[in-house]
Amino acid sequence: MTATPKTGLDFTSLAAQAAQLAAGAVTSAELTAAALGRAHASQPALNAFKHLRDDEARAEAADADRRLRAG
Repeated sequence: MTATPKTGLDFTSLAAQAAQLAAGAVTSAELTAAALGRAHASQPALNAFKHLRDDEARAEAADADRRLRAG
C-alpha cells in the first residue's frame, strides 16, 4: 500500500497535523509518506539519518489508521 502525500503537509505544524488526523482530513499513512519523502529528499545534503525504516513506518501507519477507524 502506498500513499501519496497531500499537498501542503510539508510545512504544517505537528499540532495542525494532529488536528487534521483527528478530523479525518488526513491519514497516518499520508502523514508518514510526507515525512518519509522529506527525510529522503534531505538525506543527501544533511545526512541526518543512519537508517530510514520505510516499510516499518508504513506498516505502523496503516495499523494506526485501522485503530483510528475502529474507534
